Amino acid sequence: LLLQSRGVYFLSKGDEIVKIGDAQGVDGLRSRINNYLANREKTNANVREALARDGEYEVFFFETKVDYVKILGMQVEKSILPRSLEKALIEKYFGEFKKLPRLNPINR
Repeated sequence: LLLQSRGVYFLSKGDEIVKIGDAQGVDGLRSRINNYLANREKTNANVREALARDGEYEVFFFETKVDYVKILGMQVEKSILPRSLEKALIEKYFGEFKKLPRLNPINR
C-alpha cells in the first residue's frame, strides 16, 4: 500500500540527504522508483548512476494523506500537493546548508 502512496521522499547515504523528491499519480512511490530504474530522463539517469556508484540509499517517506471536504454538496479531495511540499523542503534545506542535495540539480 505504501508504494501506491503520494508524498515526499528523502534518499540518504549515511548522514547526507542526497535527494528530496515527490511521488504523485496513481502509483505514487512505485511509479517514482520505476522511473529511477528505467526512465531515460536526465534526473532519473543521474539518480540511477549515483545509486550504482554509491551502493544503497535509505528511503524516508512522508505520505500526504488525502482529506475530503464538502463543496456545493459534493465530496471533493483536499490535500497537500506533494510537489509544493517538496519545493518547501528543498528551500529549507538550501536555507540551512547553502546548497541543494547533490541529486537535486535545481529547485523547481
